[in-house]
Amino acid sequence: MPPKLPTIPSNAALQDLIDVSDQSLLPTELSPVHDSEPSEEVNASNLAGWSRQQSPCSVLSVASSGRLFAEPQQTLLFLDWDDTVFPCTELFHKRGLPKRSKDWTPLDPELLAALEPWQRAVKEFIGRACAISDRCVIVTNSRKPWVTSCLGQFAPELKSAFERSDGPKIVYAPEILKQEKNKREPEGGLWDCVKPCLNGCCGGLVQWMEKEMAQMRAQGPQPFFDCTQAKLSAMKREAAQFYSQYPGQTWKNIISLGDMCYEHEAVKTLSATRVPQESRERLRTKSFVLFQEPSLPALTLQLRIWSLLLPLCARFDGDVDLDLARSPVPFEDLAAAFNFPQLSRLQLPHFIRRDGNNFEVDFLDPHCQFEELNADEQRAAEEFLDELTIILQDAVVIPKFMKAE
Repeated sequence: MPPKLPTIPSNAALQDLIDVSDQSLLPTELSPVHDSEPSEEVNASNLAGWSRQQSPCSVLSVASSGRLFAEPQQTLLFLDWDDTVFPCTELFHKRGLPKRSKDWTPLDPELLAALEPWQRAVKEFIGRACAISDRCVIVTNSRKPWVTSCLGQFAPELKSAFERSDGPKIVYAPEILKQEKNKREPEGGLWDCVKPCLNGCCGGLVQWMEKEMAQMRAQGPQPFFDCTQAKLSAMKREAAQFYSQYPGQTWKNIISLGDMCYEHEAVKTLSATRVPQESRERLRTKSFVLFQEPSLPALTLQLRIWSLLLPLCARFDGDVDLDLARSPVPFEDLAAAFNFPQLSRLQLPHFIRRDGNNFEVDFLDPHCQFEELNADEQRAAEEFLDELTIILQDAVVIPKFMKAE
């Protein structure tokens, strides 16, 4: 797992670090900090929480944690699993593998080889995600233990990265929703009231009835649940836990990545319904809808792109609400959202477009027939990633005053 990323100080915080004459080192296109949050009081007992991240500007965190909203200790990252990290469409729809884990068999060598680039991309992406956030949470609407089963079958070498204490946390949203429902509506209901009376004279009958009811529940259809509400319940719980590391901590920086509307709407609702406990609180919410039903090459490329974009996303001092799946010009939209014009000059590889007007990645189509990128397409993808890396390094992620000599 890579080390936590050093915080890039805002324009305001830099006044304490460099002379006014050096302000030209900052990219003028980035939005300046307009955070009006007063400093949060952090006493000596809270300092240990900040000692993990000591950088030239981390000493300012005690005095001005509001301005250091992008610290890993203040950034909460939500990730979807299927078709955001894991190639669900590719494996179970396009390649026709059984969806139930009990029906899985050892993978053939051809598929194992095809999965290797994706596995490397996942390792890099998860490492970067856990570097920019102390609480990276995979929130899935699947049933437990879907995520760990997928890792064990399709990427066993990645299990150690997910099992680390500083690795991503896996949350099964239906479980959280069920727990909330049970608090409001006790599962036993009338039976719990009648059971003590029957136990006195019909103990054997009670045990038989309980066994029969348990079998009926197990064999019957699972009750429908609201996917958005399930994700919202899980996000609420995680956010409440994360932003209670010390007294008076405010909610500051929440990021959500997923391919469906469920997590997108859930995180927006989480932000909109948040009732601040402190008047100084300013929550920045950044929600992105990613490409839907991606093929294996598409998902691999998407993970590599977001490995580069995550630090920029965390450090952006504002809200973002983007549906990139529907965008004809996703990088122009990202440039506008981040107030970072350099991104708009990035041109996606020519094979990504079917025509000049509609954005539709050929290898995002689950019904397309080709299995992998050819040499020219792979070269175009690598050149695109190289250009994105250069833009980010030169302009925002590594400012000149923090670059190694």
